[in-house]
This record gives sequence, structure tokens and C-alpha cells, in this order.
Amino acid sequence: VVEITGRNGNLLRANQRIDLNMMSVSYMVETPLINEKSSILVAVRRSFSDVLFSPLYQGLFNNLYRRSIAGVDGDDTDAFRGNSPDFSFYDAHVKFSIDVSEKDRVYLSFYNGRDQLGIQYNDSTTDDRFKVQYNDESRWGNFGASGKWNRQWNADQYSEAIVGFSSFRSDLFGFDVQNNLTIGITDTSFFDRNNLLEDFTAQWDHHLKVDGHSLKIGAQFKNYFINGVSFNVDGSENRFTEDEELTSL
Repeated sequence: VVEITGRNGNLLRANQRIDLNMMSVSYMVETPLINEKSSILVAVRRSFSDVLFSPLYQGLFNNLYRRSIAGVDGDDTDAFRGNSPDFSFYDAHVKFSIDVSEKDRVYLSFYNGRDQLGIQYNDSTTDDRFKVQYNDESRWGNFGASGKWNRQWNADQYSEAIVGFSSFRSDLFGFDVQNNLTIGITDTSFFDRNNLLEDFTAQWDHHLKVDGHSLKIGAQFKNYFINGVSFNVDGSENRFTEDEELTSL
């Protein structure tokens, strides 16, 4: 479980920032809008790992890749020999902050991100008696949107209401071929899997201070929808669907 708290845009002055590391470049801009009572923040990021392969990136990628496959020569597997893996990601975040009154503030947030990975890799033993060909493609990512209303009743009490929706989708396709030339046997592995997870949340909280104590009361409703499907070599499919609700007070 990862909980992310997004920052608010600056209500007083505009700012810009560019970040560059060994895998990606990102840009962020924030600026006040009307009468310095509202602001907008926009942040975007894009990797260049599908164009530039730094030695550190190659080392990290190979280390993880060797753990996920049954390589024929173990530690000698190099995914960057021949066709290099095509891995990239991007994400974007937009957030509005609006002071509706002296006591009320509204926030609107939107997020979208996508990752993709494609690998075509040939591996073999030193005597060429056993050969493996990997052809794997996967895509996954998130979309999210939320709105929050916050009201400061007085110095000791404030309330907030939140409505949010998020969606995670992943698609995985692979076709791997293993050849044992010594005994003339060829094995193939095929998999095609698609998964979807959606989460809708409505929540209300009230915070107050009573005789030096902090008290929080509230209610929450959540709806989870999960849908997964996998296709077999013969064209048949296995499907899993679940729709659940959670209510708390």
C-alpha cells in the first residue's frame, strides 16, 4: 500500500523546476491564478531509458531480469546483447487549489501514468545445445482523479470531504521458445493476461479539540472492482471478476 500526499500550488508566486537523473527528466510548474486565491500545479515526467542505456541502468535491469527467468547460463544472461529491451514510462499530475471563502478550500487532482516493457532476447549455452528465445511485452499504469473540500469552522474544528476514483490496468503478453537440440525437443510457453482494478472512495472526516484532546470522527464508503482475464493457447479464456463494497464509521 502506497499513500501519496500531493503538494499544493503556490498562491503567491510562480515557480518552475526541472529534474534530471540517470533514467528520466521531469518538469514542474506552479502559479497562482485569480486574485491569489487559487493556484494550479502541473508536473510531468518521461523516461529516456528506451533511448539511452547507462551502465547503471543496464546493471540494475540485468540483475532484476536474471531473477525472473530460468536462464540457461545463469549470471551470464545479458538482456542488452542483441535487441535491447524497450522500457519506458511517463506520468502527469495536475492539481487545482481554490479558496472559495475565508473558511472553505477546494482541491481537484488528476493523475495519469503508463509504463511499458518489451523484450526480445535469445539465450543459449556455450555449446549451443540448449537455446531459448524470449518474446515478452507488458504495459501497466494508473489513472486517478479526486476532489476534496476542507472547511475550518474555528480554531478547534475543521471538516473535510473527499471523493476519489482510481484505476489500475496491466496487460502482459509473452511467447517463449525453448529448444533442446541434444534430444530434439522444443517447448513453447504462451501467456496473455489482462487485469483491471478500480477503486471508488467517498469519505467525510471531522476533527476537533476537546479539553486538550484531539478527536476525529467520520464515515467512509469504498467500492472495489476487479476484473482479470487470461487467454490460453487453444483460444479459451479464464476470467475472474469481483465487486466488493466497504463501509466504515
